[in-house]
Amino acid sequence: VALQHHGRVLAANARYKSAEARIVTARSPLFPQITTRHTFFRGQTIGRQTGFIFRRLGFITETKQWSVYFDILLFDSGLTQAQIEQAKASAEGAKQDLNATLNSIALTVTQAYFELLRAQHLLKLSQQQLEASQAHLRMVQARIQAGDAAPVDVHPVRVEVANARLSLLSAQNQVKVARTALANAMGLNPHVNIDVVDVPEPQPQPLSMTLQACLDVAVKNRPDLLRARSELQLARAGLRAARLQTMPVLNVNAGYEIGIGGYSPTQRRWQIDASISFPIFDGGATQARLREAKANMQAARASYEQLMRDIQAEVEQAYLNLQNAWERITATRTVVEEAERNLEAAREKYRLGLGIIIEVVDAQVNLFNAHINQIQATYDYYIAEAQLRYATGEIAKHYKHTLMPAK
Repeated sequence: VALQHHGRVLAANARYKSAEARIVTARSPLFPQITTRHTFFRGQTIGRQTGFIFRRLGFITETKQWSVYFDILLFDSGLTQAQIEQAKASAEGAKQDLNATLNSIALTVTQAYFELLRAQHLLKLSQQQLEASQAHLRMVQARIQAGDAAPVDVHPVRVEVANARLSLLSAQNQVKVARTALANAMGLNPHVNIDVVDVPEPQPQPLSMTLQACLDVAVKNRPDLLRARSELQLARAGLRAARLQTMPVLNVNAGYEIGIGGYSPTQRRWQIDASISFPIFDGGATQARLREAKANMQAARASYEQLMRDIQAEVEQAYLNLQNAWERITATRTVVEEAERNLEAAREKYRLGLGIIIEVVDAQVNLFNAHINQIQATYDYYIAEAQLRYATGEIAKHYKHTLMPAK
């Protein structure tokens, strides 16, 4: 939905179409230009023959003529070709900007999707925590009534129940926030109620690609890097055009005209125009344009080099985060198993009168935190996986989306 209907995607696609149209405009001088003209003249001479009296002289005349003119540019010292190169580079930059937008939207939606799943699992966990705390409270109250526990044992459990209710309220709000964020990321009304399908629990494995392989893929595929290359090419073409304008410019045009009407039935005329121009003085405008083009070239090169460094750092960070996430999932599974056994032992000790209620409360809190860490690690893994796909420029392809929408 987002990759096809999000406002940013639609805007980027429109900019790409506009840039493609500018290529046609830039190429048009290379093709014959055909124009037609229709003229009509009606008039009579008014003059003064004697004294101050004006009289009409001669007859009323009418002239009608229709003509077709063919014109073609033969040579302009490469200015048109430089403009075509600029238009092509601009269109390629717009295309890669569209692809970069698709990748960015895909990452944003993916992150929002997993954040909603994370929030829903944390909400379910908070509900279970509240139910467990209330069960502890009932157990303690029963033991107090039976005379097997001191009345003060109820206080820590009531604190546990109150904290569980607070956690539940926070989790409920987080689900609402995450659902709104997902709808907005998809380009939908934020009030749309979206139900998401859960994903299977990941079975993390060591990364199949090396860090260097990921870097190589990113350099080849990252749309923003390809866009920066196009901007560098655009700056080169602009510099070439600016340099051409500092030198004598030769223009050669050929034309042919056919006229019908007037005093002769058919008129034919051909011509070849050649002109050479050289800016002697223009207030410094030509040299200023040259300096501007050189500065644009330097800026494009510096931006490209910095973006290359940024992408390398981004890929490495995403790679390390994914590696860390699957290690954490393995570790948290062990922690959850140990916390469950610890809680069962604490409950049994308290039931037999060999332990205190604080041990049960602490064990329940430890299990709750272990489950939180497991949920966090699980969705950190999915998000890190998406971030690595984004960093290598392949996240939109991963979702089997054609990067170029239909024109």
